[in-house]
Amino acid sequence: MVAARLCGTVWQPDGQFAIFAARVATNAPPIRSQPGVHMTSLTPDEWARITAQFDEVRQLDAANRRARLDLLALADPLVASEVVALLDADADDAFLESESGGSLSHADVITSRLIGQTVGAYRIEREIGHGGMGVVYEARHIDPSLAKHVAIKTLAIGLNRPELAWRFRRERQILARLEHPNIAALYDGGSTQDGLPYLVMEYVDGLRIDHWCDQQQRSIAARIDLFRQVCAAVQFAHTKLIVHRDLKPGNVLVTRDGVVKLLDFGIAKLVLAEDDLDDASAELTRAGMVPHTTAYASPEQLRGDDVTTVSDVYSLGVVLYRLLTGVVPPSRDTRSTSGAPAQAAVQPPSDAATAAHAAQCGLPGLTPLREALHGELDAIVLMALRDEPERRYASAEALSADLLRFLKGMPVQAKPDTLGYRVRKFVRRQRALVTASSIAVVALVGGALSATLAARAARVEAARTARVARVLQGLIGSGASTQYTSVPTLLTVLDSARSTVATEFADDDRARADAYDVFAGSYFGFERPDLALLMLDSARVLHSRTTGPASLEVARDLAGSADIVIALGATDSAFARHRLAVQMMRQLRPVPEQDLNDAEVELSFNEINLLQDASALPRMVAALERERRAVQPRWDMIAMGESAMILPYFNQKRPGAADSAYVRSEEALQRDTTATQRYKTALAFQGQSLLVRGRPAEAEPKIRQLLVLTERRLGAGHYLTAQAQNLLARIMLPLGRYAEGRALIDSAIANNEAAVARDPMYLGEMYVTLTGFETKLRDWRAAEASLAKAAALRDKLGAQRPILTVSIQYTTAALEEEQGRVEQARATFTRAAALARETLSPGAKNIGLAEEKLRAFTLRHPVPVAR
Repeated sequence: MVAARLCGTVWQPDGQFAIFAARVATNAPPIRSQPGVHMTSLTPDEWARITAQFDEVRQLDAANRRARLDLLALADPLVASEVVALLDADADDAFLESESGGSLSHADVITSRLIGQTVGAYRIEREIGHGGMGVVYEARHIDPSLAKHVAIKTLAIGLNRPELAWRFRRERQILARLEHPNIAALYDGGSTQDGLPYLVMEYVDGLRIDHWCDQQQRSIAARIDLFRQVCAAVQFAHTKLIVHRDLKPGNVLVTRDGVVKLLDFGIAKLVLAEDDLDDASAELTRAGMVPHTTAYASPEQLRGDDVTTVSDVYSLGVVLYRLLTGVVPPSRDTRSTSGAPAQAAVQPPSDAATAAHAAQCGLPGLTPLREALHGELDAIVLMALRDEPERRYASAEALSADLLRFLKGMPVQAKPDTLGYRVRKFVRRQRALVTASSIAVVALVGGALSATLAARAARVEAARTARVARVLQGLIGSGASTQYTSVPTLLTVLDSARSTVATEFADDDRARADAYDVFAGSYFGFERPDLALLMLDSARVLHSRTTGPASLEVARDLAGSADIVIALGATDSAFARHRLAVQMMRQLRPVPEQDLNDAEVELSFNEINLLQDASALPRMVAALERERRAVQPRWDMIAMGESAMILPYFNQKRPGAADSAYVRSEEALQRDTTATQRYKTALAFQGQSLLVRGRPAEAEPKIRQLLVLTERRLGAGHYLTAQAQNLLARIMLPLGRYAEGRALIDSAIANNEAAVARDPMYLGEMYVTLTGFETKLRDWRAAEASLAKAAALRDKLGAQRPILTVSIQYTTAALEEEQGRVEQARATFTRAAALARETLSPGAKNIGLAEEKLRAFTLRHPVPVAR
């Protein structure tokens, strides 16, 4: 049913439910469809009774609804049967039909003839849905190398319907205007050999938005954040003068990686003057044949009045209502038995919410859900659902902006702009600054003061942004000017920018701090960690002065500097910075969840990777679980974190947990193929885990992929390329490919020696790897010299010193064994295993390695039995 939503309505196998629903949409008496009886029209009185009962029954829960329908069946069987039909159609959001009888009966739909056929450049594989607007197929490009997976939408074979053909042409015209990441893309179009129009569209593999949120147990804030993607797509369509006219959960899918895709512009309207429409469009408009979905249609849409962009705002309000409460409000054009409109007030979401939906939002009960919805969210939703179009939000963007204000704890536009309301919002955002003794004073002047300060801050920020833009534009534009004596490199321009910012913004500490943050990342990418650290430390001092010593900006600067300090070889200082950043973020109110998650994942990763500290596992598990619950999980981060936990689990004698972590890491990599640094780090740890577990042949393709991606992105001489070469060389050793491995490790050491950031830990491990090859090649003197270099680097380390010490010990033992000094090697292997157990965290990689090497040695050289 996922991709089938592209066609608007999905066929219901039991009779003509879609036709009844179409009549609900237009408030016209539907045709009667009793089994075995020729279909005739319902009378206006019968239709009035049906619609009144339908709107009443659909608001009841399942148990009360069943009881009410049972009573209705006894009193009025005809009305009961039609209400049941409407409820079934309503439950699937699938009743998009026109008054002209746009439903496809089962006899009308002839679809199998196209399966296996070529349409354009695509071969149709299977049908994935059909309905009032036609049929949707899954198809693939005829060139296998392109691996293009698409959805093809066309009219059903044998259906000669001019108005539907016109809608197809109009849909293609509309979709051609819409290139947006949250709108399913149009790739191509044309006509089949039978003359049927078709559209080739993006294949969206996802769930409708409400089902996705419920399945993932998304919080209220996460649902709002996701809904704002819908608003962005709708706003984009509106800027292209397009009104969707059928916004509902079934037309909004969410992909596996949390990206919204808006579908089905089959009944969308171009906002043009009547004279600009062709004859077919004008005829349909005059005839009132404009389909829609009752539950999500605006009052003016139900009445047949003009439909504008604010009609879509109303439909967005209904979608939001459903996301927050699990139900939809009553139709805004219900009618009494006399036929007169009977407008019922919409219940606030906090009153309509159910206990079952609270659980789907990850809340412990109904009360917390109602508390979360009460107030601002009630006001926002009800403003979007106002009957009068002019009193709703003026645009989808305005609705989204008010939701963002709510998420940030700022006053919302939908709430009365009173002094007391502004003061309450100010106090809630600044609890640390407002003590009990000052609340009375704040209540008197807080509203005016906060408004003044907000306006002033906005003006200052706007002026700062404009000033920075002017300066940076001048720097970029001067790249080919006489400012430089030769063609400048990017690093030259960066140095010039740093100097200019220091001068131009000498009077603006905040602007300099923000610019230094950006420069730090650039310098680090250019392998200048010394300058990167200077930039971040300067930014931290300036941020401490302008935003406060315990601010989020300062915490970000500390966390960001940790990786740079690691690259400079000062691991102990790096961990001190990172742990302080995490502590500061935890104490902030509100807690910056995404920043804290970033910091905790990175800290846990480094503790596991660099310190071999398995005690970081619980923190990593908790952080990754939070990341999975995010609106848009960063799968590269999840892959990296899961892969880092494989070896600690294995060394804790938990092979099942290690296998599960590997599988979760692999699944996350499949969801994010963008080859970020985290993605590549996950590959490195997957390969390393396979190597340590005695599966070097399986590890090789992982590390070769890592090396190719790293060298392609950073170049052959980058220190990260050197680390990938080291990993691949280590795999060559157990595979017996000594010449290839020796060439790799020689290159890795040369690159690392030449780098500005020569991390003694990584370089020491490279010399240990080199010793292994020199030992196998029986170059004893070179092997001893390499071990001496590794020992010299070990002496520069702090907390990591025991790790490299153990590596040197068991590598020395291997050298002794190859030289024939068996008993000396036995003593060294034994010492390495004991040292690992004494100095390293339980579950550390080197404990398992040292013990495994001792065990293998003992098998080769059993302890002599005393006689």
